[in-house]
Amino acid sequence: ESSIKVLGVNGGTGQGAVSITSVVNGTSSGCSISGGTLSARTSGTCLLVVTKAGNDLYAPVSKRVPFTFTKAQQTISISSLGESSESQSLTQVLSAVIAGAKGKGEVKFEVKDGSATGCKLSDTTAKAELTADSPGTCLISAKISSDENYEAALASPIPFTFLELVAPSPTPTP
Repeated sequence: ESSIKVLGVNGGTGQGAVSITSVVNGTSSGCSISGGTLSARTSGTCLLVVTKAGNDLYAPVSKRVPFTFTKAQQTISISSLGESSESQSLTQVLSAVIAGAKGKGEVKFEVKDGSATGCKLSDTTAKAELTADSPGTCLISAKISSDENYEAALASPIPFTFLELVAPSPTPTP
């Protein structure tokens, strides 16, 4: 929900008082005014019905005045991808965690080759299976889609390292 304090309204010819008599939804939903604070549940436009009182010379007049609540920015980052396991050299299940997301948009993960080649994700979820054709790093990034209140955001890529397995040295037999 977004809100702003309305300090006052003025204008027009004559001595009549100017006031906000009501608020209606434009492209926003949940538009309301209470105690001089204009609020909306979602970004978009609220229409303030502003009325100038009449007097002996002028008739009262009302006009709809738009006020737009814009979507807020958000910044996301990947705080964790999980750990590489020596038992699964070039296949790992991610355990990704996103930090900073404020909106309710869908989060999707993407991968590209770093020093490893053939990096692939089985799907775009935080628990996707990551595979590579060679040891090294795959670069994982994430994006969150926009929702009714927040813009989309993209996380900077972070590396996931596939360890190169070293075969154990044979143990000499006596």
